[in-house]
Amino acid sequence: KADGTPLQPPGGRLTGAGCYGGRPPFALKIGDKFQLVDINSMPVTPLKYDAIVSAGEGVRNVKIDGKWGRIRDDGSTLLEPKYDYLSPDTDIFVASLDGKRGFMRSDGSWLIEPKFDAAARRPGDGTAFVTSAGATGVLRLADQSWAVPPRPGVMCDIGHAVMWQSAGKRAILSKAGSTWIEIDAERISLVLEFGLLTFLKNGKWGLVDTAGQVTVESQFEEPVHFSPNLRGIAWAKREGSWCATDRHGRNVPGIACADADPLRRQGSPFVCKVEP
Repeated sequence: KADGTPLQPPGGRLTGAGCYGGRPPFALKIGDKFQLVDINSMPVTPLKYDAIVSAGEGVRNVKIDGKWGRIRDDGSTLLEPKYDYLSPDTDIFVASLDGKRGFMRSDGSWLIEPKFDAAARRPGDGTAFVTSAGATGVLRLADQSWAVPPRPGVMCDIGHAVMWQSAGKRAILSKAGSTWIEIDAERISLVLEFGLLTFLKNGKWGLVDTAGQVTVESQFEEPVHFSPNLRGIAWAKREGSWCATDRHGRNVPGIACADADPLRRQGSPFVCKVEP
C-alpha cells in the first residue's frame, strides 16, 4: 500500500495485480473461491465465484456452480450465470447454451443464436472461426457470409496466414482461404517470413518453400528451422548427428557436427484449434 504495508491479504492471493499493470478492483482468491476487492483489499463482491476472468474495460466473466455470467467492476450483474462458456471479448462475444455456441452483443441480445460446435472471434476484422458438423470456416459476423467457406476439420490463425488441419494432415491457407501450401504433411512450421518451412511426413522432416514447392524431401530426424540470426544455415539432425545445413539440405563445410542440438531448443508441438 502507499504506507509500505503489504497489500496481499492474509490467507488470500490477489490475481491480476502485477507490479506494472492491473487496476482495481482485483480478483482475490481465498481457498477455492474468488471475489473482487478494492485497492485496500476491501470486498466489492461476496466471496462466491469459482472463477473471475477479465472481459474488457470494467467487465468480468464470472463462474458459479459450473455456469458463466458477466458482472461490472462494481459487482452489478450484466448476465446471469447460466452459460456453459463466455469468451473474454468485450463487444461481440461467444456465448454457449446447451453445448452450442453463438455470438452475443454487449447488451445481452443475440447477434447469432447458438448453433455452432465451436466458435472464436478473430481480432480486428469482424470475422470468426466457426465449426459445425465437423467442418470449420471463417464467418463474417456482420452479414453471416463466408469469408472462408467451411472445410472438414479445424482452422486457426498463424500470423498472416491460416492453418487448416484435417484427418491428421496440415495445410497453410491465405487469410482469404486460398491454398498456399498443401503437401500432405502431418506437421508444418508456422513462420513464413524466412522463406522455408519445415514439415513432417512419414516420420521424417523436410523443407518446403512459401510457394508450396518441396525443396528438401523428408530425411531429417528433428524439425529444421532457418532464422536470420543463423545467417542462412540451420542445425539439422540426420543419422544421429546435428550438422550445420544449408537451404538445400547439404552439410556446411568447415562447421563440425555435434552429438546434441547446439541451440538446445525446447518446446511443445503447436495445437491448432478454434477455441482457446
